[in-house]
Amino acid sequence: MNQLESILSGGTEPHSADQIVDGRRLVKNQSVSTEFKEPPIQIDTRHGQFQMTGRRKSFSCTVRDTLFENCNFAKIELEKMTFQNCIFTKCKFEECRLFGSTFDHCVFEGTKFINHHTGTSGWIWKKKSLLSCCTFRKCKFKYLTSDLPEYRACLFEDCELRKVSFDDSSFERCTFNTLLDETEFYGRNPRFNDKNTNTLKDCDFRGSKIKDVSFFYLDLDPHYLPVDDNLLIIPRGPADMLEWKKRISDSGNYMDSVAQSMGNPSIEYRSGLEEIFSAEQLSVLYEIIGATEKP
Repeated sequence: MNQLESILSGGTEPHSADQIVDGRRLVKNQSVSTEFKEPPIQIDTRHGQFQMTGRRKSFSCTVRDTLFENCNFAKIELEKMTFQNCIFTKCKFEECRLFGSTFDHCVFEGTKFINHHTGTSGWIWKKKSLLSCCTFRKCKFKYLTSDLPEYRACLFEDCELRKVSFDDSSFERCTFNTLLDETEFYGRNPRFNDKNTNTLKDCDFRGSKIKDVSFFYLDLDPHYLPVDDNLLIIPRGPADMLEWKKRISDSGNYMDSVAQSMGNPSIEYRSGLEEIFSAEQLSVLYEIIGATEKP
């Protein structure tokens, strides 16, 4: 058992041989062993189906004041783990499952999250994870599924989020200064007729570049959205879309389907609408929402 495995297994007491950097124990160039625990499984996400190889080991303990540098957390399961005041530099979380765990005042620098699942264990929703006062800087997220975790006062700085699904996730006082591409935020689970209890509260996207990002069942604050000529603010959400449908006598299902998942306010993209509707039809929408035509 190497140093990383020892710490994840509850060996939190520092040893005399441990290197200390700025008050934190250094764990460098470590990986979890390749001992498989389960056979491969299929994970269904909103962006397709991906195979996760057998997870290696399951860990559950509390880790404090540790600097993880160039460590590989691939293919492990972290359930009811707690990380406090830890730093993860150039680490990799690939094909991991994170259930009912807490990251408190942690910093992630240049870390990759690929095919990573954060959230609940099966249908046991009470095991949702919490990320509080965490900073993600120059991190890459791809094919990430995030079910029901809570993000509080987190900062995403100069990161890349591509093909990420924040399904039923709650964000409060979070700041996004990053690239968001093919990313989805869901305010509630569309599979169930439950209440909209998961929100974006006081979250700031003004420093972000938004590309093909969807907000479902969420009421947005236009003041916290980036200035982008391609971005259309729909002030009354579904009411504006249905009024537009009525005024142009549209017989298609696009506006109905969009209105069903819209918040109030919500957003649409000019470029996407221009592929479907004529300039004359779009001018009616611009009139309804008080927008101008694209410069």
